[in-house]
Amino acid sequence: MISYLLPILLYFACLILIGEISARKKIKNLDDFLLAGREHGLFITSGSLLATVIGAGSTIGAAGAAYYVGISAAWYLLSASIGLLILAFTLAQALREMSLYTIPEFIRKRYGQKAGYLSSFLSIIALILFLSAQFYALGAIFHQLTGIPLKLATLIGATLVIFYTLRGGA
Repeated sequence: MISYLLPILLYFACLILIGEISARKKIKNLDDFLLAGREHGLFITSGSLLATVIGAGSTIGAAGAAYYVGISAAWYLLSASIGLLILAFTLAQALREMSLYTIPEFIRKRYGQKAGYLSSFLSIIALILFLSAQFYALGAIFHQLTGIPLKLATLIGATLVIFYTLRGGA
C-alpha cells in the first residue's frame, strides 16, 4: 500500500510547499489573496476560471452524458466554454474596472441592495452544493486509494483543500 501512496503524499507535500512559499512572497493585501493582485491578463484568468469550473461534477457528468447520448454531449462543454469566454470579455472587465471582487457585489451596485442580497444567497447555496460534490469526489478517490472509510477520507480531503486555499488564496 505504501508504494503507491508515497508519490501521492509527496505530490501533496510539494503542492503545500509551493503554496506556502508563494503565499509568503506574493500575498500582501486582499487583492493579492483573492485575485492574485489583479495582475494577470485574460489568458491566465481564463485558465484559472476553467480550472475552477472543471471539477468532479463536470468531469463525471460529461462522461455520464457521453455514455447516454453519445458525441452530442460535447455540446454541453462547448456551450459552457463559450459562456465562460463571454464572461471573460464582458463581466470580468467590468469587475476589474469597478474594483469589485464578486458578482453579487456587481449586482448590488447595478440593481440595488435587495438584488445583491438575493444574488449572495443564491451564490452561497450554489457554492455549498458545488463544494460538497468536490469534497465527496476527493473523499471517494482517497477512499479507493487508501481504504480509509469514505466519511473520514472526505473529511481529510476537505481539510487539506481548505487549508491549502486559506494559505494561498487565488
